[in-house]
Amino acid sequence: MILLLLMDKPSHGYELFERMSEFGCKVTGTGPKGNLYRFLQELEEQNLISCSWEHSGNGPGRKIYYITPTGIRKIKILQNDFRRIQSRIEHFMHRSEDLIEERVTEQKLR
Repeated sequence: MILLLLMDKPSHGYELFERMSEFGCKVTGTGPKGNLYRFLQELEEQNLISCSWEHSGNGPGRKIYYITPTGIRKIKILQNDFRRIQSRIEHFMHRSEDLIEERVTEQKLR
């Protein structure tokens, strides 16, 4: 999710935290924000993202995170993984619907 958000546009940590709601993530409190910054550091160590400092006039500088070419390749891998998972879920749903329909029909015939 973070990689996708950064592929959409470079962002600072707090902005990423706020934008996570686009994926249905409602996170509150300071603990989760700290976890996000640790996760961003891990992504940076894996060369999936990079960052630079942005300095505005009066306030302190803040890190702006960017996706790297390695991060974009990772998204492509995740797309393929998610497609396989989606296919398995669809298979499960179709099979379970068929079996439920069979059981309901059997019970009606009794």
